[in-house]
Amino acid sequence: MIRIRKCVVDGCKSDVGSKTSRWPHDPRVSDVWLDTLKPYCSGLMGLPRYRLREKVVCLKHFEPKSFTRGRRHYMAVPSLFTAEEISSGKPKYENFHSMHAKWDHDYAKKIPLRCSK
Repeated sequence: MIRIRKCVVDGCKSDVGSKTSRWPHDPRVSDVWLDTLKPYCSGLMGLPRYRLREKVVCLKHFEPKSFTRGRRHYMAVPSLFTAEEISSGKPKYENFHSMHAKWDHDYAKKIPLRCSK
């Protein structure tokens, strides 16, 4: 039996054949998704992490810059929820990404090399 998954965003009228994105497996990204989607998805409250992995979000809830060569960047966060946001492709709040950037970017910092003399 084929399981048809519906977008978790409340009031989303996506078609059955709409493209969706699975819930992220990375716990840091999953936590950011959960914090971001809580106000828009009443069905997420109280779900354990393994049940969240069964959920999907329509690709229309992501900004166009969340995709590279047609694929969603693994750290992209859904940010378009109203009809206005979806049609414009931009979230209502300009500082949306800084509000939800909770993961650590230390991996990109340069570490000085130690030379032994």
